[in-house]
Amino acid sequence: MARFAAYISYDGAIVYVCTDRTRHAGIEGSGVPDLKAERAAKRAARKALREAHAARLQAMQTAVRTHAISRDAALAHVLRMAIDDAEPADWEMASALLDLRVGKSRSAFPERDAMVALAASGLDAGLDVALALAIARGERALTTDGFRWRREMVSANAKLIRTTGIHPLTAAEEEVITERGLSRWERGRGAEPPAEEAADGDIDATVVDDGDLDGTEFAEDDVNPAAEALGDVDESSSPAGA
Repeated sequence: MARFAAYISYDGAIVYVCTDRTRHAGIEGSGVPDLKAERAAKRAARKALREAHAARLQAMQTAVRTHAISRDAALAHVLRMAIDDAEPADWEMASALLDLRVGKSRSAFPERDAMVALAASGLDAGLDVALALAIARGERALTTDGFRWRREMVSANAKLIRTTGIHPLTAAEEEVITERGLSRWERGRGAEPPAEEAADGDIDATVVDDGDLDGTEFAEDDVNPAAEALGDVDESSSPAGA
């Protein structure tokens, strides 16, 4: 098959054209990208990120197990992360609970910015912010029908109220707590929750995504290097054990 074609320009000149652009891929000035090389570069970059993630997670595992991170640093990190784990409605309610003066902000979430600034002033302030956010989430779970609440949120919030004695719950409130503390299966059968579950929530009901922490996807026959680094890989399911 011929690689070239030709056409006659307006001035009568014969112009030859290559019909197989791939032969010029990557050549400077050709204007044809080398797609194969680009795909190879992307694969290499993804592999490097997976390996870096595995090494980073291994280092963090060692730090956690050996308490290499100081108590204050750990608390500051956990309390700071609690702010970003919340939702805009939580920030709004929590800032009201804290009677926090919310000023102007360039971002779309001035309440969040105000709480970040408060938490940065010290661990006690960070704890106040995290507690206010936790209460806000629990209250939304009790009062908002459209909220995607989990029953452990309801149970934990009710337990805090009961054990601290900060508010006597009415019969109507107890009824809502009981209803929303039930699992879907229990609600369908009209069952009452066990006493321990009503108080402590059903922790086992939470489904945890055990996928890759940084969002990297792996093929079915790949071994997650992060899991492999932590010794959690089942060799019988890995390519080497096949």
